[in-house]
Amino acid sequence: MKNKFVMSRPRNAAYIQKNMDMLLYNAMRLARYDVTQEECLQGIQDEEKALAYANFKRTFEYLQLDKDAEIDYHYLLDLHTLLMEGLQAGFTNNMTDEQIEELNRIINQPAKANTEIAIDAMLYILDKRLFEDGDIRVALMFANKIMLENGCGVITVPPMYDDDFRAHLRELNVTGDSEPFKNWVFKCCLRGERMF
Repeated sequence: MKNKFVMSRPRNAAYIQKNMDMLLYNAMRLARYDVTQEECLQGIQDEEKALAYANFKRTFEYLQLDKDAEIDYHYLLDLHTLLMEGLQAGFTNNMTDEQIEELNRIINQPAKANTEIAIDAMLYILDKRLFEDGDIRVALMFANKIMLENGCGVITVPPMYDDDFRAHLRELNVTGDSEPFKNWVFKCCLRGERMF
């Protein structure tokens, strides 16, 4: 699997900023918040939905802050804290030492393209259900940190694909085979620009 998009990090960050409204709306819908694009643009009235939206926005901004941040287990926990702040009283981190080592191995695969590494990391987090709540959110954002730092664009699931995403996730949980899900994400959920 090759990188679908190739950008500089600043260009990738600019792409995220330019498309922030779409990315936030897609993230909210994937997280099962029933919101419209208009609500997202003009202000969400429901307190929980508004908090989730603010958390997503803050997390996208956090991804762009530190280009030298170590993308590891600790960064994963930081993202989970940002995404779930105010939405639950504490959280359970179910990661074993072996899972932490496995995640580290997935992130550091020199023979693979960075897009594939990002998707592998996302699907690993989803498959292992590492948190009590928020796995989809944190998996998506963790993958997007890898994508951003390597100028590969962004992973986002348009609402028309939410059902397909969940069907692939159910299949992954049953079979443990990530290849169909990985290929689908590559085909349907990557956005960015090609630089020549």
